Amino acid sequence: MAMATLALAAAACSPAGPRELRLGEEACGYCRMTIDDARFAAQARTDKGKVQTFDSIECLADWASAAPAGSVAAAWVSDFRAPGTWIPAAEARFVRLTRTSSPMGRGLAAVRATASDADRAAIGAEGPAVSWAELLKDAAARRADPRVGTVHAH
Repeated sequence: MAMATLALAAAACSPAGPRELRLGEEACGYCRMTIDDARFAAQARTDKGKVQTFDSIECLADWASAAPAGSVAAAWVSDFRAPGTWIPAAEARFVRLTRTSSPMGRGLAAVRATASDADRAAIGAEGPAVSWAELLKDAAARRADPRVGTVHAH
């Protein structure tokens, strides 16, 4: 009985999903810039329960691609069309913006996987939408050789 109570208490204390960010107060866990724009914010939880916050999708992808295998328990990105609404990174699609720059300048924005071509065009996106797995692969390739990377090309 004591073990069951302890397990329930631990489950109640560990966050199941993303938390609200304190814009203008929190620093990015990767580049240390202040997180100011909810449209590009992201966060992750490690396998040990620590929450990391990010000012851009680019920082999240760079951090996650460099993390030890299995150490990223979950990752979320803000829906560009509904800032502060969290999408699990694996369920989002990522587009490059042409009319707006992201905090790190690569212009990546997250949209729901169900967003239509018209929805993506309405926010000023160009090119195809890519998956989280493709974004991580690109981040790892850029880390290995900074001249590589098609998703982040300017």
